Amino acid sequence: MYWIVTLALFALSYLPGIARAGPPDVDLLLRSMFFLSWTKGNEVYPILNVGWSLEYEVLFYIIATAGMALAKRPWGITAFIMLALVTSGRGTSFFLQNPIIVEFVLGMTIATALIDRPSFLPMLAGTALVIATLALAPTVQVWRLWMFGLPSAVVVAGAVMLDNRRSYAGRILPELGNASYSIYLTHVVVISLACKLMVKLAPATPLPVAIAAISILSVAAGYVVYRVLELRLTSLISRRPLREVSPVHQMPGSNT
Repeated sequence: MYWIVTLALFALSYLPGIARAGPPDVDLLLRSMFFLSWTKGNEVYPILNVGWSLEYEVLFYIIATAGMALAKRPWGITAFIMLALVTSGRGTSFFLQNPIIVEFVLGMTIATALIDRPSFLPMLAGTALVIATLALAPTVQVWRLWMFGLPSAVVVAGAVMLDNRRSYAGRILPELGNASYSIYLTHVVVISLACKLMVKLAPATPLPVAIAAISILSVAAGYVVYRVLELRLTSLISRRPLREVSPVHQMPGSNT
């Protein structure tokens, strides 16, 4: 999906008025496709700009895979490697020193509470200790962790507990959760195009109305992409019938 949207944006950038700075070069296209745009410089983003966060996800998956190969319970070693990247880069790489990496560790801490209870307290204690000492690393932007990371972790933990207890009715939230990747990949494109159209066709639209309408449109468009494209690609790759591709995911320990 990421490749498809990136290639579509690359092609669209050659249309007049789409790319402000002109179309990107092939070098950036290749780096974007393989999640390596950060190697081109600290201020360089992938062609699909939300891909910068996917580059961190790929880094996490690589480190987590190594952790699973080295230990039966990979939480600790994975967290240690990621936290070491944040604190030991000595200013050489903004990508590797971005405290957003610590947010993956917060996610692992939440995961241990759900699926590996014996590891939860050691993981929580270790994470808390590292967060408390991050202020000693002068090159780490700790403010982002305090302002965004920890509050986001609380929201995620609450949402997971809500899902685990099945304390809501209906399938809307699980279905939107299934579609979240497509919504994430396409929302910036949809919002950008919708804003341009609204400026031309309805420039007097009140700002709150415009924000609400464009937000709903971006979610709806992403959901359509999920149903029309992502599910079919998943079915094709997994060789499973389309009706079996999109289950409502169960959390460990939830009622069946």
